[in-house]
Amino acid sequence: MDSIPTYHMPLFPIPAKVLEKLDRMRRNFLWEGNNKDHKFHLVKWAKVTQPKSQGGLGIKDLAAHNKSMMMKWLWRYGTDDIGLWKEVIKAKHGELTHWSTNVSADAYGDIWLGDTTLGEEFPSSHLIAAEPNSTIASNKSNDIWDLRFRRNLNDWELNDIFALFAKLQPCSFSPQEPDRLKWGNSRKRSLHSQGRVSQLMLKELND
Repeated sequence: MDSIPTYHMPLFPIPAKVLEKLDRMRRNFLWEGNNKDHKFHLVKWAKVTQPKSQGGLGIKDLAAHNKSMMMKWLWRYGTDDIGLWKEVIKAKHGELTHWSTNVSADAYGDIWLGDTTLGEEFPSSHLIAAEPNSTIASNKSNDIWDLRFRRNLNDWELNDIFALFAKLQPCSFSPQEPDRLKWGNSRKRSLHSQGRVSQLMLKELND
């Protein structure tokens, strides 16, 4: 029964009621088979759908599978340069602009370098930034990071500032090149894909 809904998974968000009914059918089949007599379900369904390496049976979590399959197409939309399917979507719905070039990225508030925002990783620097909501590009001048602060630095803030500059130093970008999507740095494997899909893509799907 796991393979029945898979055909539709990449194309549409499956309604929660439909997923609930499918899960009920799968639970009943697992514990009762073709027997019409009701039997107790001995293990929580959330445990059953975990990977075998975590003590589950490896049965698909349909909600997660649906989202991950749709993520595949969102990823391809953002990375494939050409394709008839992409042109059809653009013609019908317009550009998806949440992660495209010319959308200003918040230097401290968006996740663009590592797995968290610079504001969360370097709170002292964020608090005293002259423009805490500035864009990434506005913090660079002549290819040199030019961070401005609204007051003189205190001694206890220096370590945070130095660590921020150390993280930014290897990072370079070119205004002439278009923005690109990339996988996050997470080494963890999910059930359906490797790495972590861009948070901006998740936001696009949830909206």
